[in-house]
Amino acid sequence: MQATDICRNGALSCARVHVCGSQTVGMQLALKDAFCGAAGGSEGRGTGRVKFVDLFCGCGGASSGAVDAGYEVVLAVDVCEYALSVHRVNHVGCVHICTTLPPSEPLPLPADGCVWHLHGSPPCTRVSKAYQQRDSAERQNALAIIEWYTRFAVFSSATSWSMEQVATPVVIECLQQLSKCLARTRFDYEVIDLMDIGVPQHRKRVIAGSPDVVSRVRRLARWRQSVKDVIPFPRATHLRTYMMNSNPKPDPTGNKKWVYKRYSDDEACKPITDPAPTVVARHFFRWAFPNTDSKLVLFSVGEMASLQTFPHGYFFGDKKRKAMRCIGNALPPLAMQQILSGRKPSRQRTQKRSVLADPASPSYDRRLHATFKK
Repeated sequence: MQATDICRNGALSCARVHVCGSQTVGMQLALKDAFCGAAGGSEGRGTGRVKFVDLFCGCGGASSGAVDAGYEVVLAVDVCEYALSVHRVNHVGCVHICTTLPPSEPLPLPADGCVWHLHGSPPCTRVSKAYQQRDSAERQNALAIIEWYTRFAVFSSATSWSMEQVATPVVIECLQQLSKCLARTRFDYEVIDLMDIGVPQHRKRVIAGSPDVVSRVRRLARWRQSVKDVIPFPRATHLRTYMMNSNPKPDPTGNKKWVYKRYSDDEACKPITDPAPTVVARHFFRWAFPNTDSKLVLFSVGEMASLQTFPHGYFFGDKKRKAMRCIGNALPPLAMQQILSGRKPSRQRTQKRSVLADPASPSYDRRLHATFKK
């Protein structure tokens, strides 16, 4: 472990500590030590609301959903400085710590006896379907982080906890093994497509957490939204995905590890009257008119944020590609809000998430950039 400089922004500061996550020994931080934070570190401002701690917070999708559900975000932790800066701009009242997890020193968690919720979304790239079998060592390290966080949450003093992760076979197998050795009173999980609870995209995820949280997930009302429902000024009749091939299957000839189905240009187009494909970190969607020679137009940052159900006015910084990566990696706020509240939001609140200005104009993104630089 190697500690470096202090990162400051206004009154907030974070010790940037790099932990060797690829080494198993780095995961063996004693759980009890991680809950011995400095007195009063994240106890909030006495608002009376349930405290919310967001580990692997990214740009703040889970935190935004928690705020909508009436929680108070008091601590956010992530290793990405850019994502944490975005979180800091949008959630000014909480402590921000830039560090890899597991941490090298105790986190300033809420004190014992405080009512608080712990959430984490460990990195999913190395255990995703798209990653396949490219690097087994990196996959095992990603699974070790998932296991670390799960045990961290179960043995914490949190009143309730949750975790969001991709629903791939390796992740499900990991959770099944954990269920055999963790108390049923503190651990459960459920697989759900977030499209079925109003997120306007296909996004199959596993939600693990304390039994009360998972029970709420199972009881959530099923409802859907299309692309057109959250982007009121669409610039075409279809969106074209980044995927030109999919449905990987083992090659029966043995010449290749995987065989992909090749999509034509029109097959890669999806109507805006349906939910979108999964929003990911590395690729932009494009507006398209199938069976025409019209030029493809990239989605704006605001439009991609709407597909992830970020509220209107959420700021993502002055680097468009980094902003897109933050958006693709986030847990949709609308999903987190329902996981915590156990109910579908009102129609009025849902409409507030839509982009209210014409996204064809670059003014929305320019406003993001100007605010981030302040």
